[in-house]
Amino acid sequence: MSLSIEKAMSLAKAHEKKREFEQARQIYTSILGQFPNNGRAKKALEALGGGKQQGGQGIDLPQDEARKLIAFMQQGRPDLAVKAAETIAAQHPSSAFLWDITAMANASLGRFAEAEACFRRVVEIKPDFAEAHNNLGNTLKEQGKLDDAADSYARAVSLKPDMSLAHNGLGVVLLEQGKLEEAEASFRQALELQPGYAEAHNNIGNVLKEQERPEEAIAEYSKALELRPDYAEAHNNIGTILQKEKRYEDAAERYQAALKIRPNFAEAHNNVGMMLQEQGKFAEAEESYSKALSIKPDNAEVFCNLGILYEQMGDGKKAINYFSHAVKLKPDYAKAHNYLGFILNLQAKTPMAIKSLRRAIELKPDYAEAYSNLGASLTRRTLFKEAVEYLHKAIELDPALIEAYSNLAQAYEELDKLDDAEACCRKAVEVNPGNAKAIIILGNVLVVVGKHAEAIECFERALEIEPRSIAAYFALSKLKKIDNDDLIFHKVMELFESNTLDTHEQININFILAKISHDMGDYDRAFSFFHEGNRIRKVFLNYDISIDRKKFDNIKESDLNDKSNGTFSLNILSNNRYTPIFILGMPRSGTSLVEQIVSSHSQVYGAGELRSLPWAVQEAIDSGIDDPRKKLELLRSSYMKRVEYFERDESYITDKMPYNFLHIDKIINAIPEAKIIHMVRDPRAVCWSNFRQLFSDAGNGNTHDIEDIAHYYVMYAELMDFWRERFPGGFYDLDYQRLTENQEEETRKLIEYLGLEWEDACLSFHKNKRVVRTASMFQARKKMYTGSSEEWRRYEAHLQPMIRILEDAGLI
Repeated sequence: MSLSIEKAMSLAKAHEKKREFEQARQIYTSILGQFPNNGRAKKALEALGGGKQQGGQGIDLPQDEARKLIAFMQQGRPDLAVKAAETIAAQHPSSAFLWDITAMANASLGRFAEAEACFRRVVEIKPDFAEAHNNLGNTLKEQGKLDDAADSYARAVSLKPDMSLAHNGLGVVLLEQGKLEEAEASFRQALELQPGYAEAHNNIGNVLKEQERPEEAIAEYSKALELRPDYAEAHNNIGTILQKEKRYEDAAERYQAALKIRPNFAEAHNNVGMMLQEQGKFAEAEESYSKALSIKPDNAEVFCNLGILYEQMGDGKKAINYFSHAVKLKPDYAKAHNYLGFILNLQAKTPMAIKSLRRAIELKPDYAEAYSNLGASLTRRTLFKEAVEYLHKAIELDPALIEAYSNLAQAYEELDKLDDAEACCRKAVEVNPGNAKAIIILGNVLVVVGKHAEAIECFERALEIEPRSIAAYFALSKLKKIDNDDLIFHKVMELFESNTLDTHEQININFILAKISHDMGDYDRAFSFFHEGNRIRKVFLNYDISIDRKKFDNIKESDLNDKSNGTFSLNILSNNRYTPIFILGMPRSGTSLVEQIVSSHSQVYGAGELRSLPWAVQEAIDSGIDDPRKKLELLRSSYMKRVEYFERDESYITDKMPYNFLHIDKIINAIPEAKIIHMVRDPRAVCWSNFRQLFSDAGNGNTHDIEDIAHYYVMYAELMDFWRERFPGGFYDLDYQRLTENQEEETRKLIEYLGLEWEDACLSFHKNKRVVRTASMFQARKKMYTGSSEEWRRYEAHLQPMIRILEDAGLI
């Protein structure tokens, strides 16, 4: 050896303190290679799960060959040890020592599958070699093969009941499997065998932390530190508890203590990143995550945390990339699958979201958050029955999960079961009485059902609990006018200037201040806030209008519209519950108003904005069916099945999803009995109204830039002309301006087009008690009024790029 025995022993002990057990084991093995009778090295190596092999034999390899392998390990060249072992194995295939040291070399290179294979050769040669079974357990654990690892540790314990290291290893696996009581028993057995076993104290702390017993956990971590003051993991674990309690300064001290001991402690850098992220210090958080990855580039947890960070920072594309990479690195990582599904649904990539969320649940059947997110995704896809089932399961698994109540209320709203939605939200508050978020979701439902006074009380109570709640301020700004003297205005401005908001909060606060400025008549300032909020939202959605251009071109080439004689209608009309009435056009063109008028008729049920048709179209396209007629039959069946979730007595049902204008050919061909009302309104009013409205749905990406919305309007207008040429008389153009100026005449013509008997209630639509859940919920409950189409003129100076595009297209 190039080192003296004393220096080599000191170096090995230093590796042990840093939990670099393989390096320590290699040094002890190297010592024994030259000094086989060194008692201290033997004892130390045995404690680490190595040393003298069972059956009284030591190194069963010629001394020169053994020394060569030991020397490579001592020099820190496990790669050379592996290469040399390949040659030696040809002559000595039954040497347990050879396979044992080769396994250690592979493990130190992070090649755990190869290490596993070598340790299996060791236990095949020497089935009663307890230390080899223990080390096999270690390599299996590193690969996530927890059941097999547990079996290996159990075998080691059965062969050598006083082997504390194996009891501890078994406990670690049981802890990862969620078997907390069994894990604790294994750790305590290790302590009984080795009373000064710092790692066992630390692991008992981990069990107690999982059991939500923070004070007891800290006590165990502290015992570990008394035994080993330089135990970085124990400092780090105390930090995680303090962080959870939002004692950030104390947590930071612990993390720094851990990193002072081990500067390359990737887990501690990761935890620092999470703590900084919680505090809104995103740039510093990213720096900590980068340090963690520079140390351990294949750390799936860090990639997942970066995904969460970028979702908060508003870069959805990067977030998806990081979550996807986390899943690639660790395919059984349920948390990453869940977050990937969550953000895919946010970005309207719902089929992929559902796939990811189902995988998360498959990996972790008690994952309440994944059930909740899957329920939300299924609601978006209009699979309401299944959505409700998953959301109830989420609440069953975690009765305090507020997001599950919120998502369930949304599903009930879509089904028009408003009493159930309200009851669900009241239950959320009952379970979480002091939680601002729960109170806000109740307030939001109360807005929908028209209980505005109680809703305002909810939002104000939420702000008493959480004065920084952007969601509460946003809701209040919708319900009441706020001026310079209002305390809310000053609180919102303080938050705006604080530079502590995540991306979604930045978007919302800009729209809050835009609404306040608009109400105060400061239109220039209002526009600046509208512009900034939209800019951030567009970046988050990664919207590119070229994608919509391609979509419009593809629609005109669809095999589901007739290219020969203008009609390809189905002759087989099944006996369905409802006759659909589609109310479509650009968003903010008056669809909600017309639905309110039409659904005032006793034979018409107003179902609101349904996503049923787009999903039915997608199902038909994805079916692989070549025959257009059969494809249309599937589309019809899928759509009708979805709308029949509504169990109503009326004969007609409205579907006022504006973007159904993209599918007029499918409606006419697959649902020929349907009526189609197309809203026509001043393009400037429509484009401006879209720009000033913050839509929650990712499918409205075209609305976040004044030029994008104008270009989109031009494409829409061209498509409507295409439909008029393709299907003459296929739909009813209803002019919004004429409707507001001549209500009765236009309403009578509309009811006549629908083939319904006249009812005076259609003129008193503002008395219609049905719930409006869209951005027009307040206007739709008012009497008919004129002038709303002129609001854009207040912002005319800022809208010139939009106006020029519309003028160049000949639309104004």
